Amino acid sequence: MGDATAARGLLASKKKQQIPQADADGYSTYIKRTIALIEKNENERFINFALDLPNLNFLASKRFLREMAVCFESPVFIAPLTRLLKTKTESFQNKEIILKIIENLFCGSERVLTAVNSPACDAYMTLLRLLMQNTKTQNARANPQGLPAQMRNHLQLQDRAVELFRFMFEQRRPTIIRDLNCIGASTTLLREQGLQLPELISLPDIVAFFDKWSQLREELKPEMIMVEDFILVIKDLRCWVKHFYEQSSIPELTKVKALQRCTSFLMKVVGLVWDDYKVVI
Repeated sequence: MGDATAARGLLASKKKQQIPQADADGYSTYIKRTIALIEKNENERFINFALDLPNLNFLASKRFLREMAVCFESPVFIAPLTRLLKTKTESFQNKEIILKIIENLFCGSERVLTAVNSPACDAYMTLLRLLMQNTKTQNARANPQGLPAQMRNHLQLQDRAVELFRFMFEQRRPTIIRDLNCIGASTTLLREQGLQLPELISLPDIVAFFDKWSQLREELKPEMIMVEDFILVIKDLRCWVKHFYEQSSIPELTKVKALQRCTSFLMKVVGLVWDDYKVVI
């Protein structure tokens, strides 16, 4: 009698542990939607996916994100974003999100940058117009109290646009600099916000900076090192390696030796500054 009761209880507990039919159908539909991840007749891989849904989710997300990124290589997907930035009735929150998306696009491939510069998008000119200063904005910044919501949002959006241009200029990507140089009003509009187009990075100039300091040799002291100057050159070196290395016509061996000279001297500088810091503390 007791065994029968225990058996019934075990059967009831198993029924409770079963996945609801709605959830099972949902999992089945999800696997079918992501079936493109699996080639035909790969039954074993299909079973592995079914047993490991987190892995399926990871691979599906990776695939869809890649396909979404490829979409932005076409102006068709960028033009609506700039159109919304031009729309006066669009909310500040949406425009702020659009600027974040555009910031991400400026980290994309050369094809994405080509799409951004398409006349169909008018992206650069739309962003530059956000930098415009007039009597109203100047008075609003001088007296920020009691401003209407529309003006406050406009000033905040302008600040976001300035941050976006600073981010673009820190990258020093040649495509962005050349595209902005081709816009006649860019210099004037950037100057209104205290910005200017950076120069294209040159590896000989970077190496010359390090060589000038390395000539001091034993005379180099920690107090002589201006950390801010070195940080700017390190950023330039990083940008050159990331965006200019493959395009440069300098022989491969020359590039490698130049980078070795820069990095070896940087290690020496870091060692000097760190030893001096330890003595101070």
